[in-house]
Amino acid sequence: MNPLRTPLALLALVLAAPALVAQQSELTLKQRLAHLEQVFEAARIENHVPGIALGVVQNDKLIFARGFGLADFESGRKVQPDTLFAIGSSSKAFTATLAAMLVEEGKMAWDDPITTWLPGYDLEVLSDDESAVVTLRDVMSHRTGYPRQSVLFASGKVQPQRILATAPKGKPYSPFRQNFHYNNVQFLAAGEATAVAAGTTWEQLLQARLFDPLDMKASTIDHLTLVKNPKMAVGYHWQSEKKELKRLELRDIRNIAPAGAIHSNILDMSRWLRFQLAMGVIDGKRLVAAEHLAELRNSNIGLGDEGGYGMGWMLSSWNDHEVVQHGGNIDGFSTSVGMMPDQDLGFVLLSNISASGLQGASLGMVWESMVGDWRPKAVEASATGGEDFGPLLGEYVAGYGSIKGTVMTVLENDGKLALDVPGQMVFELKEPDENGLRTFAILDAVKVGFEFDPTGKAHALILHQGGVEMIAARKGTEGRGKLKEVEMHPFTGKYHFEALDADCEARSEDGILILDIPQQGAFGLFPPDDDGKRAFRALKHRDVTFQHNDAGEVVSLTLITPTENHVMARIEGAVIEAWPTTAEVLEMFGNRERAKIVPKLGNVRLQGRVLVEQSGIEGTFTAWIMPGMRHSFFLDFGDFGTLKSVVDGNSGFNDSDFSPFMEMTAEEQQVSWENLPGVTASSYFDMFESVELTGKNERDGRTTWIMSCKNGERPASLVEVDADSGDIVYMLSFAPVADMGYIPSENFFSDFREVAGLRIPHRIEGTTDQGGRSIMTLESIDTTFEVPESAFERR
Repeated sequence: MNPLRTPLALLALVLAAPALVAQQSELTLKQRLAHLEQVFEAARIENHVPGIALGVVQNDKLIFARGFGLADFESGRKVQPDTLFAIGSSSKAFTATLAAMLVEEGKMAWDDPITTWLPGYDLEVLSDDESAVVTLRDVMSHRTGYPRQSVLFASGKVQPQRILATAPKGKPYSPFRQNFHYNNVQFLAAGEATAVAAGTTWEQLLQARLFDPLDMKASTIDHLTLVKNPKMAVGYHWQSEKKELKRLELRDIRNIAPAGAIHSNILDMSRWLRFQLAMGVIDGKRLVAAEHLAELRNSNIGLGDEGGYGMGWMLSSWNDHEVVQHGGNIDGFSTSVGMMPDQDLGFVLLSNISASGLQGASLGMVWESMVGDWRPKAVEASATGGEDFGPLLGEYVAGYGSIKGTVMTVLENDGKLALDVPGQMVFELKEPDENGLRTFAILDAVKVGFEFDPTGKAHALILHQGGVEMIAARKGTEGRGKLKEVEMHPFTGKYHFEALDADCEARSEDGILILDIPQQGAFGLFPPDDDGKRAFRALKHRDVTFQHNDAGEVVSLTLITPTENHVMARIEGAVIEAWPTTAEVLEMFGNRERAKIVPKLGNVRLQGRVLVEQSGIEGTFTAWIMPGMRHSFFLDFGDFGTLKSVVDGNSGFNDSDFSPFMEMTAEEQQVSWENLPGVTASSYFDMFESVELTGKNERDGRTTWIMSCKNGERPASLVEVDADSGDIVYMLSFAPVADMGYIPSENFFSDFREVAGLRIPHRIEGTTDQGGRSIMTLESIDTTFEVPESAFERR
């Protein structure tokens, strides 16, 4: 029995798709390539990419090879088919192919321990199987449980042998073979293992077994020759705040070469694609058996709902066609290499800009141009002249995850509905399916739906991707239907659904009361109307009401459907706890006392140690914090590199061995200040435009109050305050990262000690999925010194 009457549509929309006229004739290759050329040039300009080179192969031939834009923006040098670019992590498939060749020769085996060839590379793993060991397959599938470990190689100062000797000192971040964690150090290990198995160096193996037989004469990893090569493109970064390009120096990453050091052009890469599409054959000569090359394209670890990762290749699909692909990113360059084997089709996109929207969209752009039916379709005439897009057009503000705060625009483009995503591109939307969902024309993994107000105008847009629904409210109505957790708290809990003989759960998520019904789904509810009815956000004619006893406690809920009502008794009681106000929590934190103490401190110097747990290295830090939102933070990992971050009133910069020198945007400066321990702020919470108590939590046996702290359009930071001590014990914050939106990070604060009348955390554990855990231990706090001028200068 299904009380909600399955099937349930996520969005109850009835948008009639116009009927098509008689099918048109097939597109010619000439038409497809002309369209391809047009869409890529338009996307290049829209994404502020100085230059790109695009090569397409099909049926063992290079059918398109062209440069667009400039290889050197300052000199005006144009991109040509022989222009060289860094291909970054697209190099990984070369390393995996070399391993396949050696497996064929019996010199390696996919499931042998990596220590067979690298005896010291004995990684600790989190596994219930005590005999579990890391294999060659594991290191090339990003499933060891170790995140990026970038601090080991990013400076370029440490040689491969020391990187591989240091990495095993780290601790795993997640269980073995259960999660995908992209890791360049693991591919370095794979490359060095192939070198040992072959009795040579990885570079010599690459040259002898792939570059020479494939006649890839221009391809190289030799940084010293590349910087002098007149055919090498110049790399850039688009500074969105300044709306200008910043020139970047060519990064030397030979110390991590098997993971991403190859530089090539589309002429050479076209031969690489022909070889891969022919399953190991080039110009009639077989270099590796098809069965061993095919092993690289078997998924070893999942990538959400959208595919998996083999060895050196990402695996997905497009309109039911298998897709094998891998991107590459390095300072100033981004690459996309993709194949559609059943069409004997492949392409390579090389560009001289750091990661951009064009890179991710290129796969769909090529497939749609070369395989799809992208022509404008004629429709039958109707009384309205076709679908009326008017109720859908406008700006929508995302309210979920990493895209939170992004303003997206729904517009009409050449008679088609389209979605303009800032920093990416304008995505054409297909006609709605039976559920009213519109698929991206070039990216079928993403669908768009709309919710409507009583007047028939769309008030919300929902992006459906990988099983996640990302909500964007029409601009100006972002707060519609949102509630504070304190308003939802009395209704949360479990309720018994007799018709299903199961327990339902009411919970709060991002300002929405959710009713989770087993085997049916989790449904968001609108705030109550005047009659106390809470309508389902995604379904019409379904409502929920809550019933109270004489003491005002919630004792049951009623699910109202068009045919019947279901009363569910609440489980585990219905005691409504009295929560403090926002002001009372702030007072608990000690606003008044801090306001008296902090001005007397003046300049503060913090010194201590930092452990990057997954990389197995430790360093020191010094932070100078001064009034007026001025601070300098210096991190020293010795031979592995240093980092200096400075905010000096109205400006700031990051100067590091790990990435190019970058001036901070105003938003980045604000985030940098917020993430300090807050020693010199009269109140930590004074740094935010708004602070609001939104919920309660239990953390490490302590009760905490959750404070939502907001600045600008950035996602709100969630700060937890210990209900007994008033200490800040946890923070979830979002840092802006160019071309990637906002990246979340967690910080856990502990070991509080009183210093000059303030309680200061002496241990801060920071966590991100990309970098793992870093643990800062504060060893000294000094307020009796002069800040050196060098503290605010570049390294």
